[in-house]
Amino acid sequence: MKKESVVICIFNEKNEVLLLKRSLKDFWMPGKWGLPGGKIDHGEEPIVAMHRELKEESNLEVSDVLLYNSFVHGNWHVFYYFSRKYSGELKVSDEHTGACWQHIDKLEEIDIIPIALTKVREVFAYVQQNL
Repeated sequence: MKKESVVICIFNEKNEVLLLKRSLKDFWMPGKWGLPGGKIDHGEEPIVAMHRELKEESNLEVSDVLLYNSFVHGNWHVFYYFSRKYSGELKVSDEHTGACWQHIDKLEEIDIIPIALTKVREVFAYVQQNL
């Protein structure tokens, strides 16, 4: 059985995406920049998990959330959401060592998780064409 996780791309009005820097103690991709998200608890709906993980990791909340897609990546079934509407004061959890808003055209300038780079570009292109 595949494990399930959620990820959210939050874009601001400057076409920047919220990224969180993973702790150097993390077992997967330590010290790299990635998107907010995490594991779906047993019996939890993906959208509920996304809201929970976002609040836990960044103290932010989102509205007008849409599912971009879900796909299988290795042993994981990942649900990708996006939003342009967020609220709250950005506060990074102990799981991360930093946060930044990075412009979509400057993602290569930071040490970003490769799959996150690919998906951020896909989601942003979709948002630009369809919304």
